[in-house]
Amino acid sequence: MIKQEIEQIIIRHLSGEATGEDTVHLSEWLASDDANKASFLRYSAYWNAKVAISPEWDKAAAWDKLAARIAVPNRSAALGGWRVRLAYVSAAAVIALVVALSVFMWMNKNGAGAVEHYSFLSGKSVANVTLPDGTEVSLNRNSRLTYSSEYGKKSREVALNGEAYFRVVKDAANEFTVNMGENKIVVLGTSFDVNYIPEENILTATLIEGSIRFKTQDQEVILKPNQHLAYNNRERQLSISVVESEIISAWKDNLIKYKSIAFAEFTCMLEKQYGAEIIINDPDLKNSRVSGAFDASLTIEEILDIMKATLDYEYKKENNKYVITKEPLNP
Repeated sequence: MIKQEIEQIIIRHLSGEATGEDTVHLSEWLASDDANKASFLRYSAYWNAKVAISPEWDKAAAWDKLAARIAVPNRSAALGGWRVRLAYVSAAAVIALVVALSVFMWMNKNGAGAVEHYSFLSGKSVANVTLPDGTEVSLNRNSRLTYSSEYGKKSREVALNGEAYFRVVKDAANEFTVNMGENKIVVLGTSFDVNYIPEENILTATLIEGSIRFKTQDQEVILKPNQHLAYNNRERQLSISVVESEIISAWKDNLIKYKSIAFAEFTCMLEKQYGAEIIINDPDLKNSRVSGAFDASLTIEEILDIMKATLDYEYKKENNKYVITKEPLNP
């Protein structure tokens, strides 16, 4: 494999966009030569350039820890009691690399010892991570969870970019905190869903059981089960509604679930899931109410084909855009 090709695969791997084929090529390349392992560590260091690596960094030990996190189908990785599992999609689907990234160490500000920081990317599939205290985290697609080796010593803190479902082990002595930019959620033991994407203005949280405390710089609110919080970061406005929490968190079971919503809202869900654009040219069709659930491993075309049998529409694909109409479409 030429250098340019492997560089592109490594970039896709570190950005969470690697395909199943990329994973195979990367694994073979790493196994073929120890020099490749060293090169991969250097690429990872450049990717995380803001991290200052300790002069006492052990490259061999770092590689062992990094390799343990390069998960492939039919394999689990374990490191110091921190378990990582793959969430599989349907048998026909390609299983992509879902747990990735590297481990780096640097001296803390007191020079008392090395602190290890861990990041997990979910890539194009749902990934499950078990933290040292037994707390279970399901990461939705293209999401990132970060924490350090200080986790559980005086507090339990993680940082989230994307969507995650948490099942937090109760520990009265140590609060569990999810940091999301300037905002945070604090709990002792509970289950909840959080969606935070820095580029978007809306942060959402849905409580499944127990209670959570949502905190901003100037607001604080406690949620009850089946309450859904939406917070506008730009306007600093907060709203709470009652929802069916199992629908909100259906993604963790690899499902697209919806209940009595407008077809236009359903297509918005598909746009988010598949990164496509859907245009509905019929007003009545937009407002048609739909309910159901789909396996998230289905393609968008398979879902649209199933739905059109009920709603009686036609659609055509133009690049990555789908145009839906009640009228017959010209080929």
